[in-house]
Amino acid sequence: MLRIPALYVVALWLHAQGEREDMIIPMAPAPQEFNSEQTVYTVDEFDEALRNVAARQAELATGIDEGPLTA
Repeated sequence: MLRIPALYVVALWLHAQGEREDMIIPMAPAPQEFNSEQTVYTVDEFDEALRNVAARQAELATGIDEGPLTA
């Protein structure tokens, strides 16, 4: 279980064995940056969505629109 209280995110992290990729499943209620039609994320996809959640939280806290964060 992955918990990120500051971003209001809880997810189930499925650790893959061998050559497969880890998968992450956000738990409801998930922030709007997580696509309601996509239920399973790769680590990279989840990271991108989290960065966008963090950017929105920062925007709400400061009132400044800096757009989505990029890696």
